[in-house]
This record gives sequence, C-alpha cells and structure tokens, in this order.
Amino acid sequence: MRSSFIRSLGALIVGALLVKYRGEAVTWLTIATGVVFFVSGLISCINYFVARNQAAKRAESDFQPSGISTFLLVNPSTFQLVIGVGCLILGLTLALMPSTFLTGLTYALAAILILSAIGQYVSLASATRFGPVNIGWWVMPTLLLLVGILVVVNPKQAITAPLFVIGWALMVYGVIEMANGLMIHRLRKRYETAVRKTVEQAAIETAEAEEVADDADDSGDEVVEFEEIGEAEEAEEAGYADAETVEESPEDAPED
Repeated sequence: MRSSFIRSLGALIVGALLVKYRGEAVTWLTIATGVVFFVSGLISCINYFVARNQAAKRAESDFQPSGISTFLLVNPSTFQLVIGVGCLILGLTLALMPSTFLTGLTYALAAILILSAIGQYVSLASATRFGPVNIGWWVMPTLLLLVGILVVVNPKQAITAPLFVIGWALMVYGVIEMANGLMIHRLRKRYETAVRKTVEQAAIETAEAEEVADDADDSGDEVVEFEEIGEAEEAEEAGYADAETVEESPEDAPED
C-alpha cells in the first residue's frame, strides 16, 4: 500500500510538472541530451589520441608485427575521431542553443510532413488516370498536410505537445494507481479478517471438542470407580457372610 501510494504520488507530481512547465522541460531535456553527446564525443576524441600515441610508441619499439596488425597499430582509425568531433559539435549545439535547435528541428520535420503529403497527392492524382480513387485515400495526406502547416504556424506548441500528453497520462496513471492501491488494501483487509474469524472459529470448535472429550474421560473414570467400589462392597459383604457361617457351624453341631 505504501509503495503504491508513493508511485502514484510521484506520477501525479511529475505529470503536473510536465503539463505546467512542458516548455522548460523540453529545454532542459535538450540541454541534458547535449551534455551527454558532448561527454561521449570528448571521450571518443581522448581515446583516439591515446590510441595514436600508443601506436606511435609501438611503432618505434622493437615489436614490429606484420600485415594488418601493423596497419591498425600505426594508423588508428580516424572514423572514431570523426564521430567524436561530430558528437562534440552536436552536444555544444544542443546545450548552448536548445531553443534554436528545437525550432530548426521542428521546421525540418514540418517540411518533411508537407513534402510527404504533396508527394502522396501527386501519386493519387496519377492513379486517377487508371481508374477512380476512393475519397478515403485522400484523408491521410490531407491530415499530414494539416499537421505540417500547424507545426510551421506554432512550432513551440508542436514541440511541447508530446510532453503535454505524457504529463496527463502520468497523472491519470497516478490516480488509477492510487485507486487500485486503496481497493487492493481494502480487499486484503477483508480477506485477513475472514481468515482470522475462520481460525478463531476453528480454535473454538477444537477447544469445545477437547472439553467434551475431557468430560467423557472423567465420566468413564467415575463409572470405573463406582464399579470398583461396588465390587469391593460385594466382596466385603461376602466375607462377612462366610465368617458368620463359620462361627455358627460349631454351635449347630449335634452332641455325642
């Protein structure tokens, strides 16, 4: 319950911040991406120069491998340096000019959408020479053209639109997660209460059964005691009767 509440609260906070400050969020994400590219390019350049120095030292030493190994050691790949420099330039552009980069990227994407829509119009118009084209085929290029025009008219809104959608999605997730957590907590409590009552009822029934068994054992012991007492009394009475018979026998004997 606690972890679910924390997740839902975090999703609500992040979603609200993205919706409220989505423009700033895009800028900071662009800057962070630029920093990552810059660090990656710097590491690539450093690795290139380190490998070049090591290759030069190996070339001057007595170790002289032949063939392709010599070429790789003496001539480290310049492709790594090109990638590193490219990452440095891209990282600096993203970090120092995020708004300019995003605006240019947005216009480029808008141009791609508009040109794609025009190309589809041309293809559909050419297809009409071979037969009628259903109006449904013209819907998608029209939507692409409208999206491209909207991006050109309002590029900043187009940039922040994905974060706007993501922010609302996170807030919806937070609300649903909190509701699910409360529901699961309530069901768990209900289940635990039912289990506890079942265990208590079973314990009560077991105690009653043991009590009945103890009473039955006590009753059996009392019956045995009563039988033993009765047998002892009967034996004692029989002994008294035999003694009286023995005492009376000499008196009843005939005289000589």
